[in-house]
Amino acid sequence: LMALAGPATIGACLGWTSGASALLTTSLTLPLSFAAIGALTLPGLYIGTALVGAAPSLQDMARVAVGAMRDQGVAFLGLAPALLFMSATSTDIHESLALGTVVVFLGALIGVQAFYRRLRANHAEDSARVGAVFALWTMVSLGLGWEIYLHILRIGGQLT
Repeated sequence: LMALAGPATIGACLGWTSGASALLTTSLTLPLSFAAIGALTLPGLYIGTALVGAAPSLQDMARVAVGAMRDQGVAFLGLAPALLFMSATSTDIHESLALGTVVVFLGALIGVQAFYRRLRANHAEDSARVGAVFALWTMVSLGLGWEIYLHILRIGGQLT
């Protein structure tokens, strides 16, 4: 629940300055985008770790992913009041958008860090091999996430 509530709250903070439609759109699509990116890219991470001989069990990978998404959601919930305050007091909608983008990126990095920390704790003996695969996976996931985030902003009317 926390994994979806955090991004939904940040989505609402992003969309509220652009009207009810944008608020609804971003609060629904932002958590779905984080879940979709995980669902689309985690199999690649698992296959990559298997190729270097360091794959955790599917159960461990799922447990790590769920825990990291929960940590990310909690971080988003903690950042939401500050983002809402900064957006409410900003003088320009672009200022709010920039602040929101920083928060979304920061939350994504928190999620990635939580995931890696949990993965390494379970498989410390393979940390060098897992780290190399994880770095590549992180770059691909963040790149995909950036593209989806820009699309969400376009749908919500924040970007034209």
